[in-house]
Amino acid sequence: MKEVSKEELFTIQLDMVQFVDDICRQQNINYSLSGGSLLGSIRHGGFIPWDDDIDLMLVRKEYNRLIEAIISSPDLSKKYTLIHSSQKNAYLPFAKLCDNRTFFKSDLDTLNEGTGVFIDIFPMDIMPTDIKKAKKFKKKALLNNLRLASSKKEGVSYASASNLIFFLGKLVLLAPWHFMYQNRYEYLNSKINLFMQQYNNTDEKNIGYVSSWNKTEYMDKTIFDEFEDVKFENRVFRKIKRHDVYLNQLYGDYMVLPPENKRENHDYYKWYWKDEE
Repeated sequence: MKEVSKEELFTIQLDMVQFVDDICRQQNINYSLSGGSLLGSIRHGGFIPWDDDIDLMLVRKEYNRLIEAIISSPDLSKKYTLIHSSQKNAYLPFAKLCDNRTFFKSDLDTLNEGTGVFIDIFPMDIMPTDIKKAKKFKKKALLNNLRLASSKKEGVSYASASNLIFFLGKLVLLAPWHFMYQNRYEYLNSKINLFMQQYNNTDEKNIGYVSSWNKTEYMDKTIFDEFEDVKFENRVFRKIKRHDVYLNQLYGDYMVLPPENKRENHDYYKWYWKDEE
């Protein structure tokens, strides 16, 4: 069993974004790098040196178009697996595109155990213009998110987390929900998706990934009006033109490097090539 090197990990992820980028350019779907990936493209020209993943974001309408396009692609079953509620039980309200040649092991996160190297694809939904209402809306979405994860029957996957303290906390606090909801996946999945989209046909002005753990992820929806190319490592992907609004809202003075104890990555995953590789 051969471990995936960091260089191989990056190449696999870049190839998956390239797959998405090709689809989006062919079908005129607007997408953007998001979170640390967007920050990395601006501050480092690619991956943040201590980071090891890539995230994408699309407004809900474009997100749905992309999901449909990925599902219809002949490369899906051959090269990739899509973790999305349209394909299989997905215990998080966003999509993951996974590489079929690889798999992961983790002591702390087993929610999608056995799947390959992934990129995350997030839907961006409208949120209340009033900040207090937006924060309350996000808090309710997170609770629905935790209920959805708690519905997974197998083992203690409902407690999946990025560190031991969070894992142990969720293991104890979410145990009642785990026993209560483990046969209610379909109901909870439908509930959270409807909940997240409830403002999409209104005149509210904010937008964001509603179930984000980042409490400040709400911003003017007009930042998704214009997109442009951006260099990321040795590739060219897409981003929102007004990245400054987004990054300032999430990170403050984002060009300043955070202290070392705030530099997060996914070291709770170990990636391996499947035996046939």
